[in-house]
Amino acid sequence: MSKAWIVAKKEIKDNIKSARFWGLLGLFILLIIVSSYSVGFTFRFGGAAPAERFFRSVGRSLANSFQYIAPIIGIALGFGAIAGEREKGTLRLILSRPIYRDDLLNGKILAGTILILLAIGISFVIGIPVTLVLQKANLTGDDLARLLFLLVPAILLALTYYAISLFVSVNTNRSGYALVVAVVVWIFLTFVMPLISAFVASSILGPPPALPTGINATRPAQLPPQLQQYERNYRQITGTVQLISPNAQFNTLANAIFTVQRQQSNLDIGAVIAQNWTAILVPTIYIVVFVVLSYMFFVRRQENK
Repeated sequence: MSKAWIVAKKEIKDNIKSARFWGLLGLFILLIIVSSYSVGFTFRFGGAAPAERFFRSVGRSLANSFQYIAPIIGIALGFGAIAGEREKGTLRLILSRPIYRDDLLNGKILAGTILILLAIGISFVIGIPVTLVLQKANLTGDDLARLLFLLVPAILLALTYYAISLFVSVNTNRSGYALVVAVVVWIFLTFVMPLISAFVASSILGPPPALPTGINATRPAQLPPQLQQYERNYRQITGTVQLISPNAQFNTLANAIFTVQRQQSNLDIGAVIAQNWTAILVPTIYIVVFVVLSYMFFVRRQENK
């Protein structure tokens, strides 16, 4: 483990010195501030629901943005982890020293995890106080608990794409190619999977029942029972198809974090996890599977250059 920590320290040091890491960190902080301004504008002009709290709306806005930003930091840290060393010709030099392949990979994974925690954690430590000062908003203990709990799915999502990018990096000679493949995977899971799930649901259920004249489609309670049942079936099928999508699972858990139950005004973390355990299990499976595959392929691969 000491050798792995040496690798990790070097990786962390190199990334902290890079403009890419600080650019991502700045993007996270800017995202929090911009989200708070957007929500603050809505509150000032009466666009929010009367019972809605400012930081809960900020949390929802952040969750919508994190589903795109968190994968980017995972990909940015993972695509060049091994392929970059191989491309520069330093991988064989590193492995010629008294260091095992699993030590090298352990160090890379440890560094990637720490850097993801630093990027997301520091952005919250800076972004939330800045929001408090600029927006003069009231942050309750429940608001803070919900915002901090949002870090869990955000970190899991970033680690998921880090694990995927690391696996691609292990199996390629060019970091540019690893980046392209990782981005293609991100595009598929983020944008294509929802389209596939909608297509499957439409193919199974057919077209929705016609909406009677005079019914407001924006008010679910006013919809006829047949249409309400159709929408429930539609959501169930799309949810089942997207069960394998870490992005969809992130959205599920993030929505649950900022949903306030009538009988429970404060966040009940245990209840949220119990009701949305698949949203934690699915990204965890992705992380474990791709990390294990990275070990298997990296240990067996012969370095030709």
